[in-house]
Amino acid sequence: MPGLFTEADVVSTYTDAEAVGDGTLVDVDSVVNFTWRKRRVQRVTRSLFGALERRWQETDPPISTFPVFLRQWLVAQLAAAKDSARPGEERNYIWVLPSKIGAGDLIWLARNESGGWTLMFASDW
Repeated sequence: MPGLFTEADVVSTYTDAEAVGDGTLVDVDSVVNFTWRKRRVQRVTRSLFGALERRWQETDPPISTFPVFLRQWLVAQLAAAKDSARPGEERNYIWVLPSKIGAGDLIWLARNESGGWTLMFASDW
């Protein structure tokens, strides 16, 4: 959100590259190759990635590869996603997906600093 903090207010930063490097975020951009609302789905938080892998392993009949599973799951989820913006808030920033995975936490698709989307559990925010 522009203007929320001044540079003097920032104590530290944690970049997208650092998060991918330390494994907090998984780079799925080139593997999934998926665009939604003119932005690429680029990242998935490690905890959601693990939950989605477990869901894929349980599919019956099996879906050939994890990237195929993830693309199919995204298509189904994004068809029913809801913009989380309240009146007066910025629209098209965080979308709530209908699926509940694992402990039942909400799943968000949020814009990221790289100009794309990051999939995450709401609790990962």
